[in-house]
Amino acid sequence: MVYFQASTYGWVPLITTTFRYSIGKEPLELPSTVLEANFIIFDQFANFWVWLPTMFTSVMVQYCMLTLMSSNECLFWNLLHHVSCLFKIVRMEIARLNDYKDPVAFKEQLAVIAEVHEVCFRSARRLESVLSPVMALLYCSCIFQTCYLMFIVSVIDDLFLLASMVFLLQYTVFLIFAFSMLGTELMEESASISTAIYNTQWYERAAAERRLLLFMQMRSNRVVAISAAKFFYLTRSTFGRAMRTAFSFFTIMQQFYEENGVGNH
Repeated sequence: MVYFQASTYGWVPLITTTFRYSIGKEPLELPSTVLEANFIIFDQFANFWVWLPTMFTSVMVQYCMLTLMSSNECLFWNLLHHVSCLFKIVRMEIARLNDYKDPVAFKEQLAVIAEVHEVCFRSARRLESVLSPVMALLYCSCIFQTCYLMFIVSVIDDLFLLASMVFLLQYTVFLIFAFSMLGTELMEESASISTAIYNTQWYERAAAERRLLLFMQMRSNRVVAISAAKFFYLTRSTFGRAMRTAFSFFTIMQQFYEENGVGNH
């Protein structure tokens, strides 16, 4: 979707302008490059043969930037999803503990589960430390962009500007929506381990094994989630609150603009 939308700013103007030039259609209006090139190549609109390599290079740089951004986001999405799946595996293995009748096999399996559970928590804490400041910046920028876009739509009538802003806004909104869904999945899967331990026949096991199960249950009762700079956790409800906050700010800005406009008039 990002590549398709970016083509309207890059490949489409490049191909259509080249086609018009090849058939000799005049006058030829050279469109602006995707990225500003005046600081590198002066007067790139002087003629077609100066503009063409400049535009092509600009498009390639744009796609490289989009590839890096998309790859970075997909990496974090997959890491969050895989940590959630690891918690799910631990929950499923705990549910199968009642099938182990041999005390030795039960002890060995419980030790493996406890070790994997610790890996889950270390992975979640590392992701939290990396993503926490990024998510705070992303949520704030999404609220600001949503509010600003709605305000611009209400006061101007420029379709190209609106299309550019919608392109940026939908990407940011989709990012926080995806992270909110994955954050909810992480919280639910980590919390479900406590219930799985409670449903086991822990009371029939040795004292050391009961202590280990109790320790795992106590650790599962702690919240495992991704936060936005420690202010709030990323969940479906926080995504809805972010959208409502943006709409509230827009209402305030519109009211302030109308009052000032009427007063100046």
